[in-house]
Amino acid sequence: MITQEDIDAFSAMHAADAEFEKESAKINECENVQGEQSSAVQRDMKCWALKVGMWADADYSAIVEAHAEARGWKQKAFTGMEVYDE
Repeated sequence: MITQEDIDAFSAMHAADAEFEKESAKINECENVQGEQSSAVQRDMKCWALKVGMWADADYSAIVEAHAEARGWKQKAFTGMEVYDE
């Protein structure tokens, strides 16, 4: 038999779920914020791509890869997680 207490508990859970969904939707509506360093790298990459003639017709991912290679950021056997002791 379902009691009033069961109904109240279910209603409270449903209200909490609805509130969670509402707050989650607010968070998901927020725009991504790009940092200064990321913006600076993208500006540098665009200038570089214009200079070498890739900007007009190359795929963006190809530009990213070529720019990283040109800057020396793509090194064999280098993951970026190495620890250097001085």
